[in-house]
Amino acid sequence: MEAQIVKAIQEFAPGSELIRTWPLKGGISATTTAFEIERSNGMRETYVARIPADYNFEQFGDAVAHEVKILRTLRENGLPVARTYFSNEEFYVLEFLPGEPDLNPTDLSSHIKQYAERLAEIHQLPLEGSGLDFLPSYGSRIWEPEQELVIELCEPEIRNVLQRLGEPEFNPVAFRHGDYWPGNLLWQDGQLTGVIDWENANLGDPAFDLACTRLDVMWAYGEDAMKEMTQIYLAKNPINTDWLPFWDLRASLRMVSMFDKLAEPYPGFGRPDITTETMRRGFVRFVELVIQPSS
Repeated sequence: MEAQIVKAIQEFAPGSELIRTWPLKGGISATTTAFEIERSNGMRETYVARIPADYNFEQFGDAVAHEVKILRTLRENGLPVARTYFSNEEFYVLEFLPGEPDLNPTDLSSHIKQYAERLAEIHQLPLEGSGLDFLPSYGSRIWEPEQELVIELCEPEIRNVLQRLGEPEFNPVAFRHGDYWPGNLLWQDGQLTGVIDWENANLGDPAFDLACTRLDVMWAYGEDAMKEMTQIYLAKNPINTDWLPFWDLRASLRMVSMFDKLAEPYPGFGRPDITTETMRRGFVRFVELVIQPSS
C-alpha cells in the first residue's frame, strides 16, 4: 500500500515526501490507511487512502469511482463530507477529517442528540436537482433464508410478523446513508465533526435508515438511548412511523447471520464489552420490543 500511496502523492501533491503511514480503525466496508506528507515548502498534511471491500466491487463494479462520485455529489449539495484528491481503479485519497468514533461519550445525552439530529438532516437533503439519482433505490424486499431458520434469534417470529404485516406504506423517498452506526461518526471534544463511509448510500424510505441505527444505538449505548435517539430524530424529521415495526424487523433480519463480523470492530473502539454474545442478547431484546412493545 505504501508504494501505491507514494505514486498517488506525485499526482496530487508533486514534489512532496511521504513521512509515515498508519492504519485507521473501522468496520468491514474498506481498508483505510492514514498518511502524512511533507510538501516542498515544509508544510505537513494528513490524508486517508481508502480501498473498498471486495463486496463493494462485486456490487458496483468500479467501487472506487462509485464512492468518489457519491462524496463529490454530496459536497456539491452542501453536506460536510471529506474532499477527494486522487483515485484510480484500486483506491482513492481523501481528506483526513478531525475526530474519531466515540463509543464511550462523557455526555451521553448530548451525544445522542447530535447523533439523531445529524441523521435527520441527512434525510432532509432535497433530492430534486441533487444529482443523486445514480444511487440505487431499495424497497421492502425481504431476505430469503440462507440456511435453516435461527430459532434462538427469533427468526421464525420475525418472518411470521413481516408476512402478516405485508407491504408497507412508504414515506417519501429520501437520501439515506445506509450504514449510520457509531463507528461511522467522528467526534472531537464532545462535538460531532463528521460522518464517514458513504459507500452504501442509497434512496428509499428514511424509516429503514432509522430502524438500522436504532439497533446499532441499542447495542452501543443501551435501550434508553435508543428510545431517546428515536424521539429526537422524529422531532427533527417527523416521518410517518406507522410502519416502523416493519422496518425494525426487516433491519433485524439481515443481521441474523452476521454477528461475528459485526462484533469485530468494537474492541478497537474501546468497547471490548460488546461481543458476539452481548449483541445476540441485545438483538433478541430489540425484537421483543418491536413485537411486544409493552414488554
